Amino acid sequence: MLQIVLPVALPPVPLYDVLAPPLLTLDTRDHGDIDEMVDELGAACTRAAHTLLIVPSWLDPATRVRLRTARRLLQPAPLSLVEVHVPPLALSVLARQLTVLSEAVAEPSRLASATPLLTRELVIGACLSSISGYPHGSVPLHAHLSSYLPWTAFVAMLGPAGGVARATAWRPPASTAMRRTRLLHGRPGTKGTGWARAAVALHLGASTAEEVPQAPQAAAWWGSRRVVEFVAAIEDPQELLNAVLAAPARPCQWCGATVIGNSCPFCAMAAPHPAAPTGHAPQRTGPACLGSRGAE
Repeated sequence: MLQIVLPVALPPVPLYDVLAPPLLTLDTRDHGDIDEMVDELGAACTRAAHTLLIVPSWLDPATRVRLRTARRLLQPAPLSLVEVHVPPLALSVLARQLTVLSEAVAEPSRLASATPLLTRELVIGACLSSISGYPHGSVPLHAHLSSYLPWTAFVAMLGPAGGVARATAWRPPASTAMRRTRLLHGRPGTKGTGWARAAVALHLGASTAEEVPQAPQAAAWWGSRRVVEFVAAIEDPQELLNAVLAAPARPCQWCGATVIGNSCPFCAMAAPHPAAPTGHAPQRTGPACLGSRGAE
């Protein structure tokens, strides 16, 4: 089983009505000393056969350096460190997906290396009251000027089809058309952002929409004091599992672990050539991988 660890505390998300192992949070604010961080990470590694530490890019640089150093010092412990560039709510969703899948995917290395795949399956964005401080892409001048108009709101989306648009004229790109999805969004805080539940759910084709607590890191990540994050995620966990199991995988030439992509999440060795599908079917654990058994 793969244990999921986050180096920052985030509000939980009500995604998937199945039991899953608890998400472990490492409070890095109290770890100015590298020895303390190594001790706590080492203790976490003893609780499970494999551990995946997900490090967001918005964590302060000094803490990220200490986490990488701790990971190197703990080798050869089965600990993988994966860095992701997603906002706080998307990180909560990603962590929940990984904990749910951790009991259904027999090979921890396959699931750990599927993190970029799971991220691409999310539709990530936010409603902003202003884009004057938006740090994740170029914004047209006319959009900057309209930020100063009263009751103006904008939609910012991430990914290849991302961008910024006025909320009144926003429509999601065709590339975001997904299967049955559940929309999770923060609490609308102003008159200009109160459209989130109805408008975003409608345009993204989400079957349900649910309000979640706003992460305290959201305002800094999106560059706006008034922000409503939203994430549309695949609603059926079995469909998510099928996507992970169907992804082309290969054995790592260094440690032999089955991985998706070009880098092994545990020994960090890169593939010398493009990945090729393995010749055997992926293994699952148990006859009913993801049956609904109650909320976490």
